[in-house]
Amino acid sequence: MLLWLLRMPAPAATAQQDDTLVGVRYRVDASVSIEQSSPLIARIRQAGAVDAEGSVNVQLRISANSREIRYFGIVSKDLPLRLPPANPIWYKVWEENVCHQRRGQPKLTVVRLSGRWPAGGTTGAAPQRGALSPDDAPRPTTPDEDAGPQDPTRNDLIPPTEDATRPPTTVDHPSIDFISVIRHIGMPLRDDELVPGIKLPEGVDDVGPYYALRAQTKDNRLNADLRLYAFDCQIDPARLAPEPGQPLR
Repeated sequence: MLLWLLRMPAPAATAQQDDTLVGVRYRVDASVSIEQSSPLIARIRQAGAVDAEGSVNVQLRISANSREIRYFGIVSKDLPLRLPPANPIWYKVWEENVCHQRRGQPKLTVVRLSGRWPAGGTTGAAPQRGALSPDDAPRPTTPDEDAGPQDPTRNDLIPPTEDATRPPTTVDHPSIDFISVIRHIGMPLRDDELVPGIKLPEGVDDVGPYYALRAQTKDNRLNADLRLYAFDCQIDPARLAPEPGQPLR
């Protein structure tokens, strides 16, 4: 009977051992958007490129350290930017492929946003008949042509048979480029400074529960939103064995 009582804690120890096998994997999704009051929208409308689609490159610094995985680096992802501002579209930018023990959440910092809005075009007025254009430059004549009789109906600029109405010309605007970075020691501040680490409300979507962060540029009001997901998983028992000379954790 005494031996049976001494062995009672054994099931609890087994349950505790099973709990240590439950780990976590993290995933990060990102989306870009622009505020309705952004001066960048006014520049895009002035260039006549509202119907185009821009591209924003997001550079995300990730620091994720545990016993099973040690990651530190910058992940770069190109994301589309559309007008008018609408519901954001989310894209996966990073995901761990190893299940590990819980050692705190990864540290996420958007360090740079850069992009380009493609050039637009505005329709200009058609040139009047007889007006000189690059395609209508007078051609050189030969001595025989100069000595011949002159045709009073001749128009050296536009042939008589050409239709008087020319198609409208298109005036191209240069593409709109923008860039914003976080402040760094020893580097001058840009006018459009990037402010990272703005906390947003937590939520749940079709992927799962998430923590939300935002980085925003001060002038152009360009947003890069992040969602951090945590998935429960089973740790490989072989990864829990201590390395030579290392204590158990």
